[in-house]
Amino acid sequence: MPESQEGDPHFSASLTSDDTPATTKIAAFSRSDRASPFESSISPVNLSTPKLTPTPADDIFSPEASTATTNTQASVKRKIVSSSLSDLPSGKQKQKTSSESSNSPSQKMSTPRAKKRKRGISSPDNRFSPRETGIADPLTPRPPARRSTRSAQSTPSTPQVRTRTRTLAPVPSQRIYASRSRTLFKYKFEFCLTGFMKTGEDSLKELIEGHGGKIPERYQDVLFKNNPKAVVIATPVSWRKRKFMQAIACGIPVVHTDWIRDCIAAGYVKPFDGYQVPTGYSVTTRKFECFPPTELHIFKDYSFGIASDVSQMSKAEAKDKSNLMTFILMACGADAVYEDTFDVDIVLCDEYTPTCRYYKKRHHLPVKDFHLMNTMVTQELLDPHETGFELQRVGSEDVSSASAEIGDNDKTTLKLYTGELVMADISGGAAEHYLLFNVCEILSIHVSGRKDEGSQSKRKDSNDSCVMLHVGLLKREPYNPKLSKSPVKELEISSSQVKRRVVAISKEDYGTLKYKDESIYYLEDASEPDKLFVSEQKWLTQ
Repeated sequence: MPESQEGDPHFSASLTSDDTPATTKIAAFSRSDRASPFESSISPVNLSTPKLTPTPADDIFSPEASTATTNTQASVKRKIVSSSLSDLPSGKQKQKTSSESSNSPSQKMSTPRAKKRKRGISSPDNRFSPRETGIADPLTPRPPARRSTRSAQSTPSTPQVRTRTRTLAPVPSQRIYASRSRTLFKYKFEFCLTGFMKTGEDSLKELIEGHGGKIPERYQDVLFKNNPKAVVIATPVSWRKRKFMQAIACGIPVVHTDWIRDCIAAGYVKPFDGYQVPTGYSVTTRKFECFPPTELHIFKDYSFGIASDVSQMSKAEAKDKSNLMTFILMACGADAVYEDTFDVDIVLCDEYTPTCRYYKKRHHLPVKDFHLMNTMVTQELLDPHETGFELQRVGSEDVSSASAEIGDNDKTTLKLYTGELVMADISGGAAEHYLLFNVCEILSIHVSGRKDEGSQSKRKDSNDSCVMLHVGLLKREPYNPKLSKSPVKELEISSSQVKRRVVAISKEDYGTLKYKDESIYYLEDASEPDKLFVSEQKWLTQ
C-alpha cells in the first residue's frame, strides 16, 4: 500500500485451505503501529467502533461504512472457522466463547466488542489471540492441548506426593553407628561360651563374630593364665561346667550375655563391673559368691594325689575328671599333682577307694572329695584336716551328688548336688508358670536301686535307680526374687519334680548387678527376722 494512503481503511482477502475467500478488515493505524503484511493477512484486527449507526454499504471508503459491514464480516469469519476446525482431529476443538455465539435468533445485528488498546507497541495477534476469541488460525493447525493429570482439588484418597532434598545432619545416622560397631571386639577379646543350648549358642556366636569378636574352636587356646584377651560368656547356673571352673581358676572374667548386648548398644566396650555372674556355691556360707576375677594361689605349698581306681564311673570319665582337677590345682598354685602312689599332702577322689583307704590308714593323710575345689569360690583354703568334704562310701544310698532326669520339657539329665538350689513343682502340677514354682535347697540325696559298678550317668541300668531329694522349702512371694535365708519346711520330692537350677546371692551383691536374670534370687539379710509360716496350702500354690 502506498504511503499516501496511511489514513484510509483497506480491505484484503486471502484464501483458506479449502479455497474459501476470507475478507478481513484492517482499521486505520499510524505509521509507528503498522503491522506486517503477513500478520494483517491472517489475524483479524478490529478497532473500537463508536456506535451502531447504519451507513450505506456502497461507500466503503467512508468511516461510517465500517459498522455496516460488521455482520457480513462476522458471518464470513464463522464459515472460515468452522471449515478450519473440521480439519482438526476430534477432541482437539475448544469450546466457543460468547463472542462466537452472536448468531442467535433474538439478535438481528451484533458487533464483536473490541479490546482496549494497551500501552506500548503490540501486534494485532496480542490484542485478539485465539485463546481469548476462540477463533482458530485458518492456516496453521492448533497444537494438541496438554491435559493435566492433577485434579483441581486434592483429596485424601489421591494425596499429592512431594519430593524434597534432605539436608546433611551434623550427627551421623544410626546405620553409621552400626557399621562402626562391626569392629567393636576386633583384636580386643577372645571369647568362650558355656552353659547355652545349641540354638542359643549359635545365635550368640553370630552376634559376637558379627562385631569383630573371635571365638576359637579349641577352648584350650583361650583358657589359660595370663591371657588378657580371654572372656567367658556363661549363664549363672553353669558354674560347675569345665570352662567355667577353668576360667575362675585362671582369673578370667565370666560375664553375662547382657554385657555383649550393652556394649553393642553403647558402641564401645563397657567395663565388666556389674555384669559378672556368681562364681559358684559356697558350702561354708551356703550361698553363691560374687568375687572379681583374680589369680588364685590358695593351693600354694601343697601337693595333691588323685585316686583313679573308682567304680562309679568309666575309665574315660575318671581320666577326664582327673585332667580337669589337675588343671585347676596347678592354676591355683599347687606345687605338684600325682596319680596313685606318691608322697603327697592331700588325696582327692569322688568315692572311697582302696587307694584312698591306703593313704588314710598308712600315711594318715587327709582324703577329701573333689568338692574341695569349692574353696576357690571363696578364694581361701580351709584347713584340710578339719571335718568336711568327706568321701562317700561305695554302695551307700545317701550320696553328695547324683545324676537324674528332671521334669522339664526336654527331660534333661542333670547332675544334682547337695547344698544347691533348685526350682521344683511342689504342688504336683498345680503351678503352671515357673515364677510360681518353689525354690528349694537340696539337703541330702537318696538313691535307691543304685548299681555298684559302671557309670550312673552312662549305663543303661541307671534308669532303674530312683533319685529322691530331701529339700528345704525357702519362703518367697510370687514374682519376687527375695528368698528366706533358712528353710521354712522340709519335705521329700522326686527328681522329676525339679524344673531347673537357680542361684541365690546376697542382697548387697544383687543390688550391684546391671542385668536381671530369671535364675538369680537374693537372700534376705541375716538381721531381718524370718516371717512366720502362714499356711501350708498357700505355699503349695505359690
